[in-house]
Amino acid sequence: MILVTAKMRCLAGAGDEFVAAALLVTAPTLAEPGCISYSCLRDIADPSVFMFVEEWADLEALGAHAASEHLAAFRAAAATLLANQEVTLHTVAKSRTL
Repeated sequence: MILVTAKMRCLAGAGDEFVAAALLVTAPTLAEPGCISYSCLRDIADPSVFMFVEEWADLEALGAHAASEHLAAFRAAAATLLANQEVTLHTVAKSRTL
């Protein structure tokens, strides 16, 4: 399994626009083959900070997502709204519920 975390900080006052852009990318991403889960979370202590948490079956599925039109549209919209972002790819051999 592949886990991706993407922490994003919006420019001042851009949070609501970011939410609208995130809503447009979420549904088509969840419908992609190999997408196990795809969530966008907002930090309750700092509402300008968002975190995407994505689970993918494999790198091939993630690669197809990276090439998708809906992600390209999201990236274009987010580029005007973000102060910074940090995307991290994690490879997971095994998971268990605690």
